[in-house]
Amino acid sequence: MHNSVTDNRRHEALNLVRQTMADLERQLEALLLPAEPNGPGTHQKRHDAGKGSQNGFKVSDHFADYPDFSIRAAQAVVDRMRELAGSHRLSITPYDWKGQLRGVRFAPNSVFIEYIYSGRSKSKETPEQGIKVSFARKPEFYGTVWPFRLGERQGYTHVIVQKEEQLSALLRMVDMAWGFKKEGRAPRVTAAA
Repeated sequence: MHNSVTDNRRHEALNLVRQTMADLERQLEALLLPAEPNGPGTHQKRHDAGKGSQNGFKVSDHFADYPDFSIRAAQAVVDRMRELAGSHRLSITPYDWKGQLRGVRFAPNSVFIEYIYSGRSKSKETPEQGIKVSFARKPEFYGTVWPFRLGERQGYTHVIVQKEEQLSALLRMVDMAWGFKKEGRAPRVTAAA
């Protein structure tokens, strides 16, 4: 009798954890993919990669006059997400906010390019080039040794990448975030080189 009670409690606990994870995932999706102000697709052209698609999403098609590094860094994230998706469906959509093109969204959305820097900002605090990327989960899930600062907002991690030498570390974080989404658990964290 003792084993069946323990098994029942274990089963109940696992169900509670699964439900909580599903709830958190929905909340995270709401944070990473904010509602479009004028309804779906009004300012955006949709691209679906994976599942036999021959046409890839090209960042330069949407951000043509942006700095080379900004486009290259964003395209590296797009390409890695497509690679990780493999034969699974991956929606890749330009992100705009209030009619202003800003970044790239993915669904499933373990990664979100919040901002592709244009080099046209008048603020001295805004980088001239690079990208700002948000990832599923808090910074502690990613470890502590990275060539950029990990920020946190509303339960997810964000980083700003401004240099070529930061790209490989950024792509390792993309891999980790994809693992969170796919496996629903925290992966084994290794220090960045």
